[in-house]
Parts: sequence; C-alpha cells; structure tokens
Amino acid sequence: MDPIETRFEIRRYSREVKTHTHLHHQVVMPLQGALEMEIDGRGGAASGDVAALVTAGTRHSFAGAPGGTFLIVDVPEQGTLGSLGNRPIWDTATARPFLRVDQSVSLLCAFLAGEVDRYGHVDLNAAAAGDLLIDALGRRMGVGSARFEDRLTRVLRYIETHLGDAITVDRLAAAAGLSAGRLHALFRARFGTSPMRYVAARRLDFAARLLARSERPISQIALDAGYGDQSAFTRAFKQVHEQSPARYRREARGQEKRHKIQ
Repeated sequence: MDPIETRFEIRRYSREVKTHTHLHHQVVMPLQGALEMEIDGRGGAASGDVAALVTAGTRHSFAGAPGGTFLIVDVPEQGTLGSLGNRPIWDTATARPFLRVDQSVSLLCAFLAGEVDRYGHVDLNAAAAGDLLIDALGRRMGVGSARFEDRLTRVLRYIETHLGDAITVDRLAAAAGLSAGRLHALFRARFGTSPMRYVAARRLDFAARLLARSERPISQIALDAGYGDQSAFTRAFKQVHEQSPARYRREARGQEKRHKIQ
C-alpha cells in the first residue's frame, strides 16, 4: 500500500530476488550490508556510502543478504516532497538512481535510523526529516530544491515587510505554504535557529538602523519594529547590544560625527 505521507522504516531483505513497482518515491540508505538492485535496467547496490533512489512507477528488482539493514524512506508522489518543485530531483534520480553520499548524510541517516529503532516511525517527525534528507540528497546530485528556495524567499520577504506587525509561526508557515514543523526544519537547516528567533534578530537589526539613521522617537521605533511598548523593546535591545537604545543612538551619532570630521 502506498503511503499518504512520508514514512521512515528500518528493513531487512532476504536473498530472494523480488521485482515490483510502487506509486511512491523511495530512498534506500544502507546502514549495514548491501542490497543488490536493478532500477529501470540500471544495476548497482545500496551499500557503504552509496544510496539508491527509486522514482515512483519505476520497475526495480532487489535482493539482500543476512545481516543487512537499511533505512527506507517512502515519499508520496503527490505529497510535499513529490511536488513539482522537487521534480528535478526525481527526474535526475530516474537517470542516476545510485548516489554516493558524504559523511554528513550518512550521519543524518544513522541518527534518523536510531530514532526510528528507538521510538518507531509514528513518533518521528517524518515530514520535516524527509524534507531535510531529500533536500540534502538533491544538493549532492547537483539539483537544488526550487520548492524550498522559493518558499524560503517568500517567507523572508514576508518577515521584512511585516516587522512592525504581530508575526506568529502560523502566519509565517501560511506565507511559506508549509506546515509549522516543516518551517522550523527549514529555518534550522538554513539559519541554525527557529523562525521566531530569526524574526527577533531582524527586528533588532531594523531598530538599530533606525536609531542610528533616523530622528524618530524611540517609542515609535519600538512600535515600528514590532514591540508592544518601549519597555519591552529596551529589554530586548539590551540583551543583544548590552546598552540601552538611547545610548546606542548617542554612540552611533558620535561615531558619525567623528567620521565626518576626519
């Protein structure tokens, strides 16, 4: 049965040669041993640092050996990762179904396999984990994930044009066309932080520019930067810049004057 959402599973295979097709994409990541495969007439093996990618509808044969274990990622063709934005990845996989991966991808798969083994696929955030894995594989295939780049650009643009508004994770997710979980995964992968921490940093950067370059009152800058009042803004600003907005403004103006004199 084809999954309706991304699914991770650890599987073992017998020596018996089996042949079939399925309507979902599939990634075979070797954890131990080798799985001999023929994918659309192209022979190879998921073994060591070589992964296999099976595009939906592709006929493939496979046979394992005792002791072999593999992390299997089943990806719905019409799901998030099977959308047109990621078609270049699967189109490339059709022509090049076997992909050599580096240590970072192997470590990611080992971690995910450990989570699946410990907690089961039900407790794994499979959609977010699948997004990260497929995007990583796409880059190593030389194929960018246009879907994520477009959606990341969309949400960053939304943040920059709504810094003074009440921004929430749900609103950012809606702007990106992603779930909140996928949005968090995307920001963690790209910026190493959460969406709201990113927003907070952009608000303070924006406020710092206004303090240094404009004559607006600090109370108005606080509102323009999305803070409910000047006190909240001052507390947040001190945590990052280790000085009050007023002092920051004075020092910025003083540096500007000294620069002009020189």
